[in-house]
Amino acid sequence: MKFSLSVILSVLLFFGPGLQAKPLVIGGSGTDLGTFRLLADVFSQSHPSIRVKILPSMGSSGGIKALNHGLLDLALTSRALKDKEKSPNLVYKRYASTPLVFAVASSSKQRNINTDQVLKIYTGAHKHWPDGSVVRPILRPSTDSDTKILLNSLIECKNALTRLTNVERCPLPSPIRNRLI
Repeated sequence: MKFSLSVILSVLLFFGPGLQAKPLVIGGSGTDLGTFRLLADVFSQSHPSIRVKILPSMGSSGGIKALNHGLLDLALTSRALKDKEKSPNLVYKRYASTPLVFAVASSSKQRNINTDQVLKIYTGAHKHWPDGSVVRPILRPSTDSDTKILLNSLIECKNALTRLTNVERCPLPSPIRNRLI
């Protein structure tokens, strides 16, 4: 947490005293916003004269565009800058890594999962946990950074995820299913 707070402090020092008149506006990837809300709360307790405003998720690309247009003071991204996004006005600093986590109900006896099991879940070959309960994958949109991590780590998952979003057993309403992959 100290390292992340130092990132915020560095930004605050860079923008200087003018922040007392207007808030430090932060936005971008939804993956990062929860962490920065917590950091902003802690920072605000120590620096009540400096307001920090965290905007709703606009994605990494949206945050970078908003920063380039002067609408943000700090953009949070879940990835490095793309070549077309690089600009002399932008400085990219990696401040943290977020693990990809698979979670189960607390009542489940399943305590860990390996790569082969992940692939079998997404292909539909693994339909039940050892205790007999049904495996119900909850899918994120294809543009979500967690989905991209999964697809980049397990190339075989792309076709499996595509099939999974198009089958009847997928527990998602049509509008949500249509936004996936």
